Amino acid sequence: MKKYTIVKIYEQDFGCEGLPAGQKRMDDVVLRADDGSEVTVQIPDDELYAKNLNEGDEYWME
Repeated sequence: MKKYTIVKIYEQDFGCEGLPAGQKRMDDVVLRADDGSEVTVQIPDDELYAKNLNEGDEYWME
């Protein structure tokens, strides 16, 4: 597993239509590795809340 730092969390905005039926809310998360490289991944919003993950926190990913 590789350690990253959460740089930015972008929550999707569905406007007045709301989240489409059956779709799970996903957030775009910018992660920075120790070598300075960055990657943007989608992480379920529920996971971020359940693990109390915020900008500046560590995130481990394979």
